[in-house]
Formats: sequence, structure tokens, C-alpha cells
Amino acid sequence: MTNIIRAVIRIDIEDYLKGIKNHPGYIDGTDTFFAPSEEREVGDYDTLEEAEAAIDRTVDLTITDDEAVIEYEYIPESEELYFNEVYFSGSVYPLDTDMSSESCYEAIMKSFN
Repeated sequence: MTNIIRAVIRIDIEDYLKGIKNHPGYIDGTDTFFAPSEEREVGDYDTLEEAEAAIDRTVDLTITDDEAVIEYEYIPESEELYFNEVYFSGSVYPLDTDMSSESCYEAIMKSFN
């Protein structure tokens, strides 16, 4: 069996704002990967190939008055990062495996102005 796990990263809004200002372009506000705050199993598949075909390749970014929440899916048996875009505030932006996206970063900064 191969599982897909949904990781949820929660970052206090003040820490998030400091982070994205210190690390422009990175949607998580850091140039190193955050450990998830929580994880949920999304589904079980018979093979890695089936799981890879079913995995959601979009990172969801939600920013509230209290926190930034980043959600993405991964397969524990694989070292590959499957996401390639980020959904933020009604739009989708390209995203690299380091969670860097200049266009999303610009949208994030505009949302705070």
C-alpha cells in the first residue's frame, strides 16, 4: 500500500511577515523546509504509480489575520516533491520545489498593502 499524506504548516502571522520579508520569493517565508504542524492521510493506493497519478500537485496558501496556512500532499515512500503550483487568493502561480514563486510572492505582498 502507498499512502498520500496532506501536510499542513501553520505559521503565526507576525513570524510569517518577518519571514517573507527576509526571504523574498519563498511563499513559506524561509529558505529551508518547514516541518508540518499536522498531517492527514488522504488515501491508500496499491502502487506508487497509482498514488502519483492521484496526488494533488497544488499547494494551497491561505493567509488570515492570525496565521498563514500552507497545505500540500506528499507520498512518504517517495523522496520526490510533487507540487508545481500554488493556489493563493483565487489565483494559481508557478512554484518550484523550494516553495519559491516570485509571482505569488508579489501577490502576497500586495495583499498586505
